[in-house]
Amino acid sequence: MRVEMIGHAALLCETEDTRILMDPWIVGPALFRSWWHIPEVTRDVSELPPVDYIYISHLHRDHFHDPTLERLDRRATVLVPRIYHDGMVRRLKKLGYTRIRELPHFREVAISHRTRVACVQMSGDSVLAVADSSAAMLNANDAFQGAHPKVSVPLLRALSERYMFDVAFLSFGTAGPFPKCYRIDDAPPKTLDPWIKERAMLITSCWARVQRGRKWWFRSPEGSRCLPTGCCG
Repeated sequence: MRVEMIGHAALLCETEDTRILMDPWIVGPALFRSWWHIPEVTRDVSELPPVDYIYISHLHRDHFHDPTLERLDRRATVLVPRIYHDGMVRRLKKLGYTRIRELPHFREVAISHRTRVACVQMSGDSVLAVADSSAAMLNANDAFQGAHPKVSVPLLRALSERYMFDVAFLSFGTAGPFPKCYRIDDAPPKTLDPWIKERAMLITSCWARVQRGRKWWFRSPEGSRCLPTGCCG
């Protein structure tokens, strides 16, 4: 298995017999030109190898990026979580995609002879596990930012027992402007504690310790760069 970090949350996962492009935001800005890649993405859509699948974790425009999806081959099958609404399916059909597969919650699905995936829905987002006979990877994108640890940690433990991940991609830090400057005069000090905002992600990140000798990657901030955290033991 080989996983390439393209930029932000975009990953290209090549298993023994298939390619999956995940959350592709490659072309231009997102969110009404308010979000840009820093540093710029060096990959061009035309230079990408043919992909068999495209995985979209959730509807946010930095993950479901219309300008990038418009430039990709519509023959790919798009994997999306099966959730309570059909917003992603309708938007994909509007963009010309006809091969769309909704993944059930937590159930393993074989997408090729050697490649298996499992999608876990979490607070309007989703997590994708990918495995073949050589390795297993986890793409958690933004899912920990909104999910309470009481929900996310048990699900992740169950996934880890199933797959024993070799690499995981976890967001670290929240998205926002640069530089950040706030002036809040009437808020109680407790509400300004940065640990409150980061608590869910940090607690969930500790789950990595259950994986003996595995390597973990964190996207920071919101996927603009990827940094190795080394081995957790």
